[in-house]
Amino acid sequence: MPETEAERSARRYSEGAWANSPHGSASRYNKGGCRCEHCRTEANRRKREQYARRRAAGGQSQPGTIACVCRTCGTEFKSRKARSYCSRECYRNAVGTAPEHDWYISRGWRLFIYDRDGWRCQLCGDPVDMTADTHAPTAPTLDHITPRSRGGSDDPKNLRLAHRGCNARRQSAVDEYVPSQS
Repeated sequence: MPETEAERSARRYSEGAWANSPHGSASRYNKGGCRCEHCRTEANRRKREQYARRRAAGGQSQPGTIACVCRTCGTEFKSRKARSYCSRECYRNAVGTAPEHDWYISRGWRLFIYDRDGWRCQLCGDPVDMTADTHAPTAPTLDHITPRSRGGSDDPKNLRLAHRGCNARRQSAVDEYVPSQS
């Protein structure tokens, strides 16, 4: 008769590393080792010694030990990972995004623009559902008349209400339509 899964598991347990592992070994409790007070204290002592040895040898044992040079401004800085830019501002300057862009338009401005446009999509002309889920194609979004990628700003004159689906279909096209200021 073939061996069942439970029998196979019991056999592996009795024959494997668990069977003969001594007190305090890592195989006893996955990779964490024994959890008694003595073993935890000993493990912490070993970690402190290892840290001190690496630090004395000049290893990267503490944050900010990789020397980097910013591609934009040339500033030398230290980081835990190899990085190309010293700050978000330098990154934005390098990728062509002006640092004054916040990439966020406040709720108050959004509601002002939605009300200004009469809760109608300025691309298709249909009403926008103000209760729609934020990921639904009919959800309200702000559309940049001149996209940011083409030099447009977050000024309310450059923003209009659009369905999420209409805005996604438009992508980064530029048009001359400016919403009425009624």
